[in-house]
Amino acid sequence: MTYFCTPEGQVVHFVAGAVNAPELLHGMQWAVRAQQTAFGRGRTDKQTARRLMRLHLQVTGDDLETFINNLTSGNRQRYGEPGHDRWLTNRSPVEVHRYLAARPLVPLREIETEVFSTFADYDVRDEEDDARLDAVAAVFERCREARRPVVLVMTAEGGAALSDSAAQRQIDKIRAEFVTLVLSIDELPALSTRIEIRATNGQERTGSGTKVDGSRRSEGQLYVFGHTGDQVDVVSISDAEGTLGAMRHALQLRYLEDAQAAVAQNEWPAAVRIAKRLRAWPAHPSIDEQVSELATRILDRSRARRALAVAEKRLEQSLERGRASLQKVAADYPETPEARTARIILAAIE
Repeated sequence: MTYFCTPEGQVVHFVAGAVNAPELLHGMQWAVRAQQTAFGRGRTDKQTARRLMRLHLQVTGDDLETFINNLTSGNRQRYGEPGHDRWLTNRSPVEVHRYLAARPLVPLREIETEVFSTFADYDVRDEEDDARLDAVAAVFERCREARRPVVLVMTAEGGAALSDSAAQRQIDKIRAEFVTLVLSIDELPALSTRIEIRATNGQERTGSGTKVDGSRRSEGQLYVFGHTGDQVDVVSISDAEGTLGAMRHALQLRYLEDAQAAVAQNEWPAAVRIAKRLRAWPAHPSIDEQVSELATRILDRSRARRALAVAEKRLEQSLERGRASLQKVAADYPETPEARTARIILAAIE
């Protein structure tokens, strides 16, 4: 839910549910125009509320006087209460305006629970639910401290499961590196007040390239969080390829950080092991250049270190053979100038 309020917390307008960017912008622009039109110096709250009601009804097409008469005659349910059948099937922007026209400049605290339950189609939480979600948020915090990535599976009744595919088998190989949490998708709004979860909609393409329609809650969604606790990606719960890409992305972010730390501490064997992990999968586009540069630098440095070690060993072997030959000259021909030269060289290389 996105609310547009006065500084005193009175609701001018709200946008219900997960919407795309143009819809959110439209709602924001309407609220700004309404503020400019309805509010003004010298106007009483009653005058401002009346003007705001008129602006809402311009959207719904309801007649102002008829609307007010219905409200004052006890027919409020039809013209602004969620009990009417229309509210159960149509939570369109028009119905939002009709709802607010019946209660212009209402304090947010008075309608927040009702709006959340009615327009977002989510149940109000009880203390047991809150305690459970607090525990989930605590798990997220412990994972962040332990640098463990998280897979948050938000299930929906009747939603599709991941198929038995090559991608699913690859997921099974790396699943142990993640902490997996499973919740109902109906709990997403309440959970999002405890941890940062990006909204999804039909206009957003996730990092893995999977198009996610946030309005299709019946399918369920899968959120992947990296080792820092930041959300990496979100895909449809039935999208095995997208899930695999998101999980690999999360692991690559951790490997990248680990590799950078190993290089900084001059721990090259560890850096090489991590670099090989980084190169095991195609890098995510957002870090492809960084992964390629770091992995190449680590592996080139590793090859250079091995080549230098070989050269040093060969040089040492050559010196040993040369030393043995000089010692033989000095021992076999002790009185000759050559023996004296051999002894001088031996003294220099000792």
